[in-house]
Amino acid sequence: MKLLLILLSSIFGTTLALPVKYFDSLDVLGNGLGVPCSTNSSAAWVDLVLIIDVSSNMGMARIQQIQQKFQQIFSKYSIGQDKLHNTRVALITYATSATTLADFSYFKNYNDLVNGLNSIMTINGDRNSNLNTGLDSAYTLIQGQIASNYQGKPIGVVLLAAGVNTAYLNDISQAATNIRQYGTIISVNYNSADITLGNILNGISTSPMVFYSSSNTLSYDLDWAFMQTNCYCPRSYGMQFSAYDPQSNRVTRFAECYIILNWSSFPPNMNSLTMCSPNYQVSITNQAKNDFVQNSIGLAQFGVDSVYISLHRNNAQTWVWYDYDGSEILLGNYTNWEPNVNPSTTDNCVVAEKSSSGTYPWKPVSCFPAQTGVTHTVCAKLACDANRKSCISGINDKSFKHDGNFTVIYK
Repeated sequence: MKLLLILLSSIFGTTLALPVKYFDSLDVLGNGLGVPCSTNSSAAWVDLVLIIDVSSNMGMARIQQIQQKFQQIFSKYSIGQDKLHNTRVALITYATSATTLADFSYFKNYNDLVNGLNSIMTINGDRNSNLNTGLDSAYTLIQGQIASNYQGKPIGVVLLAAGVNTAYLNDISQAATNIRQYGTIISVNYNSADITLGNILNGISTSPMVFYSSSNTLSYDLDWAFMQTNCYCPRSYGMQFSAYDPQSNRVTRFAECYIILNWSSFPPNMNSLTMCSPNYQVSITNQAKNDFVQNSIGLAQFGVDSVYISLHRNNAQTWVWYDYDGSEILLGNYTNWEPNVNPSTTDNCVVAEKSSSGTYPWKPVSCFPAQTGVTHTVCAKLACDANRKSCISGINDKSFKHDGNFTVIYK
């Protein structure tokens, strides 16, 4: 995956003139916090592994609930083998040991999946819910995909558990850690009276994706979790923005990726607003984004004192942010200027500069990095989700390839 730096001579030395979107403060593509991930489940392209407890702790009545629930949920998805347009489902059951009923390539359509789900039975008399065996089998499937160089899809592992064998707690923890390197762990607790099981699922699942079978919103919650799994940033895109969403009352991923670039040198007339070309610098339009940029992507960790952001004066001398399509959003109610700073200064660009307290308030500066000596910027790019598939070839890509005299800083 290449990040190409395009230096356009026509905009050197000037502030970019692009169409203005007249919004007061919120992300034009988002809901106030950030750009929302797609919820179009019919367009989802995600790999899901269902790991189902078939010990007597689960019981056949609960297995039938699982069969009905997941048939209902997956009826909205396009089940198949097409790389860009289908969701693939693998099935693993476990009790004392695990059995892989279907790998990712097995189910060709929804009816195949229904038949697979309906074939699941409990193992009478086997009370060993050895969750570690199911997780190990799932990790083997995932490793097989990587080893075959399948440039596939984001991965979600769905645990449906009614008990746990506490003799294997370390094995469970290690297996979950292995899986989280490559995917999201979602869990459904089918035995809420088992406190140990609840604690384990809370500890190994991707926050906040722990649900209960008794919940009357379980179908909605699982669909939400699957679509959140389908929304991700490849390593070459940087870190994915997430924040607590008061509308859903949980931490939510947004379809935005942020990464730090550090330039080693600049042409004298290079405009800072081109530092992320063909993408754009981050727009910090609310407190949640400010906190994420300041605390989560590694500014202080990597000793970054100042970074250019996308806030700038346009040709009408109005403070604006760049949106992801290159148009502009008016600076709204949220600001984070340094104390005693004068936003009316003649400087047309802005850096977030580390303060003595470790925060990064804004300061107007020249748009020419060669003059300011500020070499860092935070770039922003839309994440992949059900409606955006351009980054599929970057999945599982552990490297970042680029052209230009800059380096990428990974956290």
